[in-house]
Amino acid sequence: MQQFSPDSPEAMKISAYRDQRFMHLKLEEAFKALNQIGNPSHSESIIALVGPTGVGKSVLIREFVKRVNQSFAAEMEHDFSMVPAISIELPSPISGDFNWKDTGIRIISAFDEPLISRKMIPRLQAELEGEIVANPSRLVAEELRRAVKNCVRNRKTRVIAFDEASNLFRARSASRHLLQLDLVKSLSNDIKIPLILSSTYDLLNRENFHGQLMRRTEVIHLGRYLQEDLKPGNPYGESFQNTVYSLLNALPVPWEKHLVDCPDYFLMNCIGCVGILKKWLMLALEQALTLDRSIDADLLESTSYENYRLITMLEEAQAGERLLDDVKTEELARRLGFAQTPSPVLSTKRETDRPTRSAKGHHKPGKRKPGRDQVGGKL
Repeated sequence: MQQFSPDSPEAMKISAYRDQRFMHLKLEEAFKALNQIGNPSHSESIIALVGPTGVGKSVLIREFVKRVNQSFAAEMEHDFSMVPAISIELPSPISGDFNWKDTGIRIISAFDEPLISRKMIPRLQAELEGEIVANPSRLVAEELRRAVKNCVRNRKTRVIAFDEASNLFRARSASRHLLQLDLVKSLSNDIKIPLILSSTYDLLNRENFHGQLMRRTEVIHLGRYLQEDLKPGNPYGESFQNTVYSLLNALPVPWEKHLVDCPDYFLMNCIGCVGILKKWLMLALEQALTLDRSIDADLLESTSYENYRLITMLEEAQAGERLLDDVKTEELARRLGFAQTPSPVLSTKRETDRPTRSAKGHHKPGKRKPGRDQVGGKL
């Protein structure tokens, strides 16, 4: 197997292609939704960013955090300690239970990374009850929690994003799992800023949320492109076809021009996920550079994912998409005991259609009706 050295022209071309970012309609919609979390109604909210594997969630998180920090560039020039946004990738716990101490250290470490050239922090520090602690790795979990809270306050942080966030809820027992839910809620209460939890659909499994956590959680769905999107005039289909062209056009090797006219072929072999499509084209690019040839249909066929792997990813995506199917309003009304589904329109209609008493015959309470007693009888 031929392997390019890191500083070879071929490796540099592959790295440059990997680092390019391509905006498309599904990504734009999710990005706009994330931009809303700075509004007051979203403060202290938990944002669940979900989608299938390979759809681009990690790319979206990195780009969002980057743009948030850029939007505060002027303030950061005057306050070098300011860190408006950070992102942390959460590892799968080795012991089976999510490690909050490790997460606290990761959060504090993320604050130590300079985001502009003039912002320098000589060593990792945390403030606890007015005291500067220079080695947070030795702190116990409760002290780390205070350190995180103080870092967020002192660095004027607006948002924290967790990638692979379903690992937050890993636990070996039901009681431990319930504690994890409470700790997520407690973290949100402590820092009082939006938390973004980015994950595949398993984050939405009902056991990962109880009522208090669900009440403050908002879901942003970064979905894949579907076969029906390719119908003429569909903006999603047009966006996917434009993305295929952009990805092909960015390749640093020749490619057959007719490939751009086959969006259905590309959609089928990436199950509609742009991240999978880009990884596939990177594999094709590597082969093209190795064999010193152009990218054609044969090369794409030889580097595409096997069908059984695509089926596995597709079934997982479809199962996750079903988790987002909402309950019908009639079902909610039935569970609440309503005979018919309440509606502001129906309520207004019931008020206007209700029969009203005629003004004729109305009398004050206690006043006797004229015909109640006999009139004109003998004395």
